[in-house]
Amino acid sequence: MAIKPTEEQRAACDAFATGGDLALVAGAGTGKTSTLVLMGAAAGRRRGVYVSFNREIADHAKTVFGPNVECRTAHSFAYRAVGRRYADRIQKSAHLPPAESARRLGLRRDLVVNGRVIKVNHQARLVMGMVRRFCYTPPRK
Repeated sequence: MAIKPTEEQRAACDAFATGGDLALVAGAGTGKTSTLVLMGAAAGRRRGVYVSFNREIADHAKTVFGPNVECRTAHSFAYRAVGRRYADRIQKSAHLPPAESARRLGLRRDLVVNGRVIKVNHQARLVMGMVRRFCYTPPRK
């Protein structure tokens, strides 16, 4: 589907064509991504990178940009740049034993809730599960 550019989008594409620095500053839903798609299409053989804040947006961008634009998340961009050096530490922290998680979280005693005992290791699993779910929850629209 072809995008009919607005005057502002045409001006941005013209500025892009000169090869100078360009910043698109606009609110949500105002056409920034559409403008970037137009720029990507006009780039010819030049390659570009579209960096988003979450995988859902990056995956959608892959469906609208041409093959000359690589669509990635900020985290994947950073990981490729420097994260591989720390891959072992990242992997180890992902599989931290509950006792070590509890120690790092400062959990030192069992809790009694409604007459039921919640052991320190189980508390750590609950906290880490909550943090994991929070990190993977998409923003509310």
